[in-house]
Order: sequence, then C-alpha cells, then structure tokens
Amino acid sequence: MLKHKWFRMFDPSQWKEALPSVHIIRRFGTHILRTTLAKIFMGVVAHTLLPEQVSDLRDQFNKFDVSYSGVITLPDLRTVMKQFKGYREDYLHIIVRNLDIDQRGNIGYHEFLAATIRRKHVAEVNLYLAFEKISANREFICAEDIRQLLGNTSYEVDKIMEEVGLDVDAKINYEEFKSILDADCEGQSYLDAPDYDMVAGSALRSKSC
Repeated sequence: MLKHKWFRMFDPSQWKEALPSVHIIRRFGTHILRTTLAKIFMGVVAHTLLPEQVSDLRDQFNKFDVSYSGVITLPDLRTVMKQFKGYREDYLHIIVRNLDIDQRGNIGYHEFLAATIRRKHVAEVNLYLAFEKISANREFICAEDIRQLLGNTSYEVDKIMEEVGLDVDAKINYEEFKSILDADCEGQSYLDAPDYDMVAGSALRSKSC
C-alpha cells in the first residue's frame, strides 16, 4: 500500500520504538492535497475531539515533539524525519507550510490532529459542533465567519473560497460544509506525485478529490 520510495527505502533494522508511524507521514501528504478551506475547517473539527477519541494520535504527536515544547518545530520535524531513508529537506518546509494554519511557524497539537485524523473516523456530533463554532448564526458560514476564524493571518478569504468553487458572497450550509471536508483526497498523498517540483510550495488539490 505504501508504494512511495520513502517507505520502500525505509530500513526496518533501524526502526526505533520512539519513531512515529510511517502512516502518519503519509497522512501529512494527504493533508497537503486538501483545499485551504478544508484544512481550516478540519482545524476546528480537531478542537471538538475528546482525548479518548485521539489517544493514539497524541502518542504520535509526542514522538515528533522531541524538544518537549508542546509544538512540533521545524528542527523537531527534521530530527525525526532524518531517521527515515529518503529524507528530503524541501518536504519538511512543505509539511510545516501546509499544517501551520495559524502561521506561527510550527505545528500545534490541534493542527497535527487536523492533518492526521481520518475524516471517515470523525463523528457527526464533532462535525456539527465545528460548524456551530465557525458560524455566527449557526445556519451558514459566510466569508466574515472565516475572516473572524483566521484572525491576524495573511489568508485571502476570497481566494480560499474560490478554490472550492465559491464566490466571496456565498453562504455555506451544514451539508456544504461536510462536502468540503469530504473532498479530502482520501487514499491519495502528496508523496505519490511523480515530481515534487510539480506541486512544491502550494496546497494544490487533485481534480479527482
């Protein structure tokens, strides 16, 4: 299943219990292919999850947080990923750029959850809670709701909405909210791209998502 050379080249003899699962790294690759709006929405969903729903992912996060700072820094990520054969420095920057939704230069725990939780494993109640957190009137999500959510970041809301085929005046109801999350490239990964340079530096999504 894990066909990319990164995983084929991994040397099992050097496996250490402290290393995270290669499946988590593949989830990073899948998250990179999501639309920006899906990433933002998943970040809110992550805040609705109870500890018992994601205990295994907390363990995986801790394996990346080698500096014990409570976040995954670029040096943390580099230290861990260098343990895998096929390590690419450019991929580290792409991971951080795509997971770091609040643009603080590192990967927080909930940003990690947003990237690694499988959409199909998220309960309906969590989706609805997330929708209500984003929507000021609890009926639909508008551009202003998204602006308020993003706060002091450099995102351009009109471009974020255009990426999912919506104009800036669109109102996103609950079913549309779920549809945006469902188009998450499940089963695909940035790591499957034939040439890193084709997608490096952006959060492009597959047309078949």
